[in-house]
Amino acid sequence: MFLFQHFHRHKHSFFGLSDFGEFQAAAYLHVIGRSLISIFIPILLLTNGFSISQVILYYLIYHILDYPLNFVARWCIQKIGAKWTTIIAIVFELGFFILLGFVSPSHLWLLFVLAFLAAAYDTTYWVANVFLFLSTTKKKNTNKSTGVYYALSEMASLAGPAIGAAVLIFTTESALIYTSIVILALSIIPLFFIQKMDDKPQKKILPAKEFFAHKEERQNFTSYALWAIHRGAEAVLWPTFIFIAFETIEAVAIIPIIASITYAVFSYGTGRLKHLKAEPFIILGGIIVALFWFLRLEIDHAVLYYASVIAIGLFSVLIDMPMDTAIYNRGKKLDPLSASTWQNAIGMGAKALMFGLLLIIVNVFEVSFTIAMLAVLALAFVNAIFFLQRRRSLPSQPRTK
Repeated sequence: MFLFQHFHRHKHSFFGLSDFGEFQAAAYLHVIGRSLISIFIPILLLTNGFSISQVILYYLIYHILDYPLNFVARWCIQKIGAKWTTIIAIVFELGFFILLGFVSPSHLWLLFVLAFLAAAYDTTYWVANVFLFLSTTKKKNTNKSTGVYYALSEMASLAGPAIGAAVLIFTTESALIYTSIVILALSIIPLFFIQKMDDKPQKKILPAKEFFAHKEERQNFTSYALWAIHRGAEAVLWPTFIFIAFETIEAVAIIPIIASITYAVFSYGTGRLKHLKAEPFIILGGIIVALFWFLRLEIDHAVLYYASVIAIGLFSVLIDMPMDTAIYNRGKKLDPLSASTWQNAIGMGAKALMFGLLLIIVNVFEVSFTIAMLAVLALAFVNAIFFLQRRRSLPSQPRTK
């Protein structure tokens, strides 16, 4: 997940990496192992006999459980550190993939267990991961580091879906699951070579009331909640729609490959900008992404389907980069662990609301695409309001002759 920074020899290091390099090596193996199968999870559930309503139920339970578990993950990091919390997360993920091979509509209760394992993994892994990123990057380099952070994580996940699709096409879904399990198990190994890493919070954990007392946090996390709704629709419902429309694994595998290439190249370039002004980027990106959701609703054509993946991947960076940079800059100043906890909790909570609504709706895809479009329009509108308020609050400059 993180960029490789300092490669130097340690007496007991893993492939000669520094402690932080070892953490990064584990993260890269993890991204590759998970990306083999992550986009195919709803498709695997559908092909195993689950209905679309049951798949939506799974994602609803997953996101509902995820919200409170973020605060359990925060407690774990305080007590045992990010390293051991990450190891626990990977164990949960291994349990998830092992169980995935056994779930069936005849044992619906296993779907609840699967959702719990997914939520336990998501919270422990990502809260620890983002916390460590915030704790180890210098404030003056946050923009650039965030750009490289996104670019390299996308590049690490680039090959996964293509390999996963090949395994599914030429072998079986069990082979894909076992391949992911092996790579994820290997990702634990570098973590045991970490000897000295300051992976516990050094700042006081702020109560929610105090953390959100600042207008910047209310703006940043409102924006993040609205954007998370789009992310949920794009990551889960759009690939599912493509699979149902084309009925091939290859059609689904193309999506993350196109998106990753676009996102990796553009996020690195955007991250090199020295002074990102969040609102104008977010307003522009939100309007354009909403336009492509509208086109998806109105135009039924394969060319538009895949062209929209490129366009949304491109303009999503205009939102992700300044939004996350704003959250990370503020988080480093106030409380890195609270920032990583609330970012994940609020994002997953917003998606829980979307999946809860979809569970009672018949036309899942049309409604979800409409919700995503309205969410990013609301994102642009909210940031336009904050931008205008900020402009009005600036002291007027004296006129010169």
